[in-house]
Amino acid sequence: MSARPSAAPPPRGHTAAAAAGDTALGVALLLVVLASALALALGAWLGAGPGAAGVPHARIPAMFAGGASGDRDGAVLAAGAVFGALQIVFFGLCFALGMRRGGALGRLARPLAIGVALYLAVWGALVAAYAQYAAAPMASPRWLGLPLPTALLLFALWPFPLWFAALYLRGFERHVLTDDDFARFRARLEALAARDAQGGRDGEARE
Repeated sequence: MSARPSAAPPPRGHTAAAAAGDTALGVALLLVVLASALALALGAWLGAGPGAAGVPHARIPAMFAGGASGDRDGAVLAAGAVFGALQIVFFGLCFALGMRRGGALGRLARPLAIGVALYLAVWGALVAAYAQYAAAPMASPRWLGLPLPTALLLFALWPFPLWFAALYLRGFERHVLTDDDFARFRARLEALAARDAQGGRDGEARE
């Protein structure tokens, strides 16, 4: 009776703990996607405020004026705030899933968590500043001549992804393309080149 063939060794760095971590990240991503869809559906169901389509202009009947921002937002602002926060968490989870090496983030774990937390804080500050501005535009503070929500968008929220770009650059050689990976890639290229060269010599010999 022949012996049962042994199972193939697991891929490099792929242990039971790594597989469990990947599964947990996958489940977390799925939950975030479902929560995002729920937030969108809730925002669509609640609808915008009564002034979302504008209000009749005081002097030109054929024209509609925007009216106060707070009147247009209604409960949609809360649903949008939740949806935006979920997208930041989704991005952080995708980053973690792609940068894991051997089942772990290593030195990138803490700065990634800090970056996601700060990104969420900036997003929350932007939403709160906008809500305050929508309620009382003239009383809202300004920074560099801009309304506070606009300033937060331009100078905080918009450039913040550079934090994650810096993390990617910092961990590229350790988590994306290591020296061992590059050596195997070069060896594979050389093997393919040698095979092609041998095939060319065999073809010339047959001729």
